[in-house]
Amino acid sequence: SISGPYDTTGKKIVRLSTPGLYTPTNKGKQSIAVKWKKCSGASGYQIQYSTSAKFSNAKSVNISSQKTVSKTITKLSKKTYYVRVRSYKKSGKSVFYSGWSTAKKVKVVK
Repeated sequence: SISGPYDTTGKKIVRLSTPGLYTPTNKGKQSIAVKWKKCSGASGYQIQYSTSAKFSNAKSVNISSQKTVSKTITKLSKKTYYVRVRSYKKSGKSVFYSGWSTAKKVKVVK
């Protein structure tokens, strides 16, 4: 993460890099495996997945460890899912998010 200058209200601006997302894989039994590249300075990651490419009615999974770089998502339907990930940094009572990674799609077949 790169800590930049202060904003107009005197709060420090925190910038996080966007994690790189690998193509998710179908794990069978209605589940997918999601893997991404670790971001330095992040407190954790947020995964979002949806059957819509526009991420309407998306579900989110929060990963509260910087060291975790993979997650298996279970209880999915036999459909095509779109997945994206972003990093976050907790600073006091504030939470700062990076931009979303490029969305990847995966088909759940079993």
